[in-house]
Amino acid sequence: MSGQKGGVQTKLKQIYPYAIYIHCMAHKLNIVIVDTCKYLKYLRKLFNGLEAIYVHFSYPSKQSLKEEIDAQKNKDVAEAIGIDLCTFICRFI
Repeated sequence: MSGQKGGVQTKLKQIYPYAIYIHCMAHKLNIVIVDTCKYLKYLRKLFNGLEAIYVHFSYPSKQSLKEEIDAQKNKDVAEAIGIDLCTFICRFI
């Protein structure tokens, strides 16, 4: 952190007065994008849309999570009883 009073930059300058503090490139890019989005509404919408797409494809839907949990519960029950679940269900159909 580059705070003027208590950040890392200040602490390093006290120990090494000739040190030059440089932000990492990813942080510089983030600062540029955030500042640009403050003024360009369409760019802000673009990045919000990209983030929404990323979130949509990064996390499984609630329905698929429920199906996985239900499948695991059924598997656990069948293993605990010691019979094949399909055979068990077929007896009652």
